[in-house]
Amino acid sequence: MSAGKLYLHPGRSTIDTDKVLDRLRHMAFIGAPYRHAAAPDSRRWLAGERFPRLITFLGCSPHLAFKPPEDGSDDFCHIQLDGPHASPRFRHGRNTRAAQCPACRFRPDDWKSLIAHAKADANTPWTCPACATVTPLGELSWRRNAGSAAVFIVVHSVFPNEAVPNPELIDALRQASGNIDWRHFYVQ
Repeated sequence: MSAGKLYLHPGRSTIDTDKVLDRLRHMAFIGAPYRHAAAPDSRRWLAGERFPRLITFLGCSPHLAFKPPEDGSDDFCHIQLDGPHASPRFRHGRNTRAAQCPACRFRPDDWKSLIAHAKADANTPWTCPACATVTPLGELSWRRNAGSAAVFIVVHSVFPNEAVPNPELIDALRQASGNIDWRHFYVQ
């Protein structure tokens, strides 16, 4: 099984998470609550009945485990609410690649040091040396391999870039959050 995660988030907007979770429950994206021993206070759910229809799986033959393993690990496909946080949090992984300026696509040579700064404060401004555009570090173009938000819906144990949210799911999230556009990225 992969330790990859799919992160869905409403940009940097504040949302009513209860309303979003109610919508995800109603459309059977999330199922029964799941309590993980290592993180008993986290809000997690088993994949709902319609989960496989709301996420498109690419690749030859994806293998997904939907039941918690007997070893007590969380290495199976389930959903978690990460947040809401008071300020945006930066999420990245070993698959994170060089960031780009969202205006001119300039790639800074020191992009790895930007990750450390973004983890400390995703709102830290960065000035592009090529075009002078000022962008919060968390809002640089991380090319779907990192991102920042105050709240995330996290799908655990899916391989990056092989689990794509379908338009029905994205539209439901948009409607439940007051017409806020949702984005996604992958972390491994």
